Amino acid sequence: MNTTVKKSPLQVAMIGIGHRGYKTHFRIILENPRAWTVVACCDTNEKTRQAFAQKHPNINVYKDLDDLLKNNKQRLDFAIVCVPHQYHLECCRALAQRGVPILKEKPVAESPAEYQQLQQLPVKIGVTFQKRFEPRYLAIRDLISQVGQVASFTATLTANITELDATWRATSDVGVTEDLGCHMLDMIVSLFGRPTSITAQNTKGIRIDQEYGGDDVSNIIMNFGEAAKRNIGHVHLSRVAHRNEERLIITGTHGTFALEGRDVRLRDSNGNETFHFHDTSEKKYVVNSMLQQFSAWVTGAKSDFLASVANLEDTVMVMEATRRAYNNPNATETVITPGNSAGSYAQASLAGAHHIWPLLSPESEAAVVRQMHSSLSIYNRSDIYEVFEEKWLKMHGLKHALVCSSGTIAILHMFEALDLRPGDEVLCPVYTFFATASPLMQYGAVPIFCDSLEDGNIDPDEILKRATSKTKAVIVTHMWGLPCRMRQIVDNARKVDIKVLEDCSHAHGAIVDGRIVGSWGDMAAWSLQAKKNVMGGQAGVLATNSTDYYSRAILHGHFNKRAKQEVPQDHPLRKFWRKYIFLLNTSSHRFISFRSLPLNLPLNSDGPRAKHASPPTGNSPCKPAI
Repeated sequence: MNTTVKKSPLQVAMIGIGHRGYKTHFRIILENPRAWTVVACCDTNEKTRQAFAQKHPNINVYKDLDDLLKNNKQRLDFAIVCVPHQYHLECCRALAQRGVPILKEKPVAESPAEYQQLQQLPVKIGVTFQKRFEPRYLAIRDLISQVGQVASFTATLTANITELDATWRATSDVGVTEDLGCHMLDMIVSLFGRPTSITAQNTKGIRIDQEYGGDDVSNIIMNFGEAAKRNIGHVHLSRVAHRNEERLIITGTHGTFALEGRDVRLRDSNGNETFHFHDTSEKKYVVNSMLQQFSAWVTGAKSDFLASVANLEDTVMVMEATRRAYNNPNATETVITPGNSAGSYAQASLAGAHHIWPLLSPESEAAVVRQMHSSLSIYNRSDIYEVFEEKWLKMHGLKHALVCSSGTIAILHMFEALDLRPGDEVLCPVYTFFATASPLMQYGAVPIFCDSLEDGNIDPDEILKRATSKTKAVIVTHMWGLPCRMRQIVDNARKVDIKVLEDCSHAHGAIVDGRIVGSWGDMAAWSLQAKKNVMGGQAGVLATNSTDYYSRAILHGHFNKRAKQEVPQDHPLRKFWRKYIFLLNTSSHRFISFRSLPLNLPLNSDGPRAKHASPPTGNSPCKPAI
């Protein structure tokens, strides 16, 4: 008597039936009706739905995932998600709420925070990292011990994609690393484990006749382990290469493994070939194998799946470290340990730097070196001082700009220019950096602190309340890049006949009421300290329309050649040009050469700034610092 029970095929939903979803997954399922059957599909593209419905009239097609989950009446054993990357988490959440296991396209996640959220979903989730199921890579995984201790590897994955502007990737900033590269990076992690550090550089926009986003070519250097047993690796990725190429060369203490195209060869230390395997498997075999193993996992026949989300934490950390390395190409990024990854992204941590600033580039380093070879001693307004100051004053629409040794010195120059005397008063914000107010006490002047609004900036009405006959000026600080209410501040200062000084050290390039900060008052000061938006190592800038104030600032602490060159003949302090105060408050020209480069770019980036800026309640529209 035959007691064999016929197994029913697993019922599958396809979320996205575009090129990848249809050709890679749907067609494989269609060819294996005993294993799977597609019972429902959805796609937001109407033309795609119509074309699918004509070919497969017996399969229900829905306009989106919500529509599918609401109206589909059939059991779903799992769903395959093939939608643009930014919608993965949203789709996975919706499916998880219905208890549907998920096999999703790569990447695993777009950030560690998103990865953590995927991990917490109450269903089994796998990722379509097909290389983990290819026979040629499985052969390497099984035999890699034959090369002994791995010392280095070189991985190459290239393609020639002619129309980079033809798909959703063009507008979603998806480049070679996130698209092709994540497969190779995942394979590297599966073979060698998590690297300790990564250095990476990439290049974009090679197809100059097309508009698209993302990187085109990438080079990634990895370090594994420490000291004598350290393994080093190089990964080269390109989607604009002259040919398609896939290669992985692994060098160890006992020999070399070489995957070149479909061939895998193992050679001993003398170069003798000891193993050769030619992989004849087709893509549909690999996808079928992956689907079989995923199906066994979701049904409980197997306890694990090679590409489950839980098994891909190291891959996520490597992708994240690579992104950070692209933003800081001259630094080495540490790959966060998996055990600490969730906590470090779930809440703020003070353990180590969150982001390395400034972003150093080959251009900035070259500028400093060029300046060192050009001049290490500048006594007047020439060379890099003149270049920087001209850019700065034009950027702010002012007559004069003066580089200083720090933002504090720039503020001190402003107080010196006002000719403050003991007993004079200056209105100051109560919430600011201490250097906004402390320099005025060198003149015996008194800071009068004014209350702040809820946004942290000075309350303009405080000017009218606290000004006296002794008040000479009000100094305002644009805290954390948010401009003060400058129109009200200037109007109120005029009513009580005092000067307006701006401390713009947080707000380089910020705009309020259509005017850049630093151009509203009688004088303005900026810090170019290393953590500022516009950075010069350790430096500052004073700017003003007043030739009198500018002359006093020069005499206060810059070389006499500059005073002789720039202080007007009829200025009352002109006679002191030779015996100037000599506080030597000039900036290092190495720092200024470093900072002059970005000023070649248009700093008034109104479009992107306006997109993300919203005005504070009760204030005119403002744009935060760049």
